[in-house]
Amino acid sequence: MYAPDAYVQFATTLKQGDTLSYTLKSRKKTWLEVTAPEANMVIGYYGPEGKWTVQDQSPAVGSVERIHFDPEKIRDHSIKIWPAAYLETVQDVHLLVREQAKPGVLKTTFQQKEWLEDLATFKRIRTKANSGLLVYRTQKEIDSAFNRAEQAIKTDCKDLFDFYKIIVSLTDFEGSCHNVTYLPEAIDDYFKGQSIYFPIAIKYLKGTLINNSPHQQIPLGAEILSVNDVPAAELITRLAKYYPTDGFSRPYKERLAVEKGLKEKYLIEFGTSAQYRVKYKWEGGEKVLSLPGLDAAAFKQMQEKRHSSGLDSLLLKEKYSFVKLKEDLYQLSIRGFDFAQSEQDSAYHGYEAFLDSAFALLNRKPGNQLVLDLRYNSGGAGFLYTKTFSYMSERPFRDAQFAYSSFNEVPEKEALVLSSFLLANAVKNSSDIEVHLKQRFPVGVNGRYYLSDTFNPLVLPHKEPFKGPVILLVDEQVASAGAHLASLVKSYTNCITIGRETCGGYYEHNGHLPFLYQLPHTKIQTGFSIVYVNQDARLLESQPKGRGIVPDIELEATVGQFLKQEDATIRYILNNY
Repeated sequence: MYAPDAYVQFATTLKQGDTLSYTLKSRKKTWLEVTAPEANMVIGYYGPEGKWTVQDQSPAVGSVERIHFDPEKIRDHSIKIWPAAYLETVQDVHLLVREQAKPGVLKTTFQQKEWLEDLATFKRIRTKANSGLLVYRTQKEIDSAFNRAEQAIKTDCKDLFDFYKIIVSLTDFEGSCHNVTYLPEAIDDYFKGQSIYFPIAIKYLKGTLINNSPHQQIPLGAEILSVNDVPAAELITRLAKYYPTDGFSRPYKERLAVEKGLKEKYLIEFGTSAQYRVKYKWEGGEKVLSLPGLDAAAFKQMQEKRHSSGLDSLLLKEKYSFVKLKEDLYQLSIRGFDFAQSEQDSAYHGYEAFLDSAFALLNRKPGNQLVLDLRYNSGGAGFLYTKTFSYMSERPFRDAQFAYSSFNEVPEKEALVLSSFLLANAVKNSSDIEVHLKQRFPVGVNGRYYLSDTFNPLVLPHKEPFKGPVILLVDEQVASAGAHLASLVKSYTNCITIGRETCGGYYEHNGHLPFLYQLPHTKIQTGFSIVYVNQDARLLESQPKGRGIVPDIELEATVGQFLKQEDATIRYILNNY
């Protein structure tokens, strides 16, 4: 990366646990850049509307954070800088803070030899380290995919984004919702200061793209038919690969392709555009309108003001809650399992007391029904979902029937990145990881190192488990531990499932321990969870292999319900139960 001349350049050292208080020195428009080779840095600042904002766009150590400031538009110039995670071997964190007129120029061109060497490294990493590589694909299919990738590099690879698309396609092909692929820098950093972002928010409903931006020239609720002459169906198909799911599940990919992908990935997939030619349908007729692109800040504000933000915020207001919907019908909502770090955490004990109270009330009357609402639950800690299911299970169960890693000694060590996850778990080098692995995966059989029962204990059911009817609510965003709970509930309770197929798998997934590697030339980072988990779920005719939790009743909001911001799922429950 080339850095232009700076207005201000300031080097300092942070003691472990310290936060740097910094005040903008420039009175001109400026790019603030913070670099730290040994840490993952976070920047907190006040935006133009006085709102405190936190930015952490780097996934691991070697953090680079960039923000554009216009001093005339912000009242408070104070900034806080601190490490989210750092190498434990480093007592102090060395920082370089720059204020400069232009952002650094990021490298996007490489030699074909470098692309091919990075592809070879990527293949070795996936082959040696990813236990999920051949869960949904045969070796022949994987080999063919890599052969196509090599040919694409030789014929179509012109810049970093072309190569990134090739790596993303390979990552998506494997079929795991824990797979990630990061560009060397945050996507906004490649297009700083340009007004090129898609100018309207989109809601995906029943296979169509619906305008989700009020106060636009395009009517709220209008169906978007094409963007820059690319039909909606092609937009979905080409952007879906950036959002992997377990196996072959499609709903999450299709929804995220347009609700997130039109900002995050459109520029990579289709190139930049200062104007967007949008074709839409409204009141039986079709119209075309040209809209100017937005800069990153304006795009963010537009998303915050999208029509659906009220209902989204309401549903995500609390991590978990328990309410009475009507006589004999209670709703337990759990939006994630990321609110406690361990079973010793006070947050865990608070959740346990909450479950005790909720299920005691449910068990008071035999006719009570439970609506278990897992919508938006993308996962988290395994001990939280197993604790939850213990209140509904009549049998002992385990997190996994069996689980294994492909190794207990780290392969391709020179490419391994110490991610925030590893740092947060007191891992400071590959030797620490191997101690962790050998404890958990002590025995290797035919290249599989199986999870010890010590770390896969038998979970006993609650002394008075709930035996009444369960109405399980799921959507496309349910994944990982959220989907694992949903699979157990569907398997072993008196359950009917309503909603949309989940992102996470019913029978199996890769999870538990995420690894992140960096390719040597392009610095693209590729991540996946190294542990294959065979879930303790019953074989059901309604559940084909390679799918998420498939609902018994498919349910999605209508355009009318979207416009009213009505919770279509709860409305259906109230009308039918």
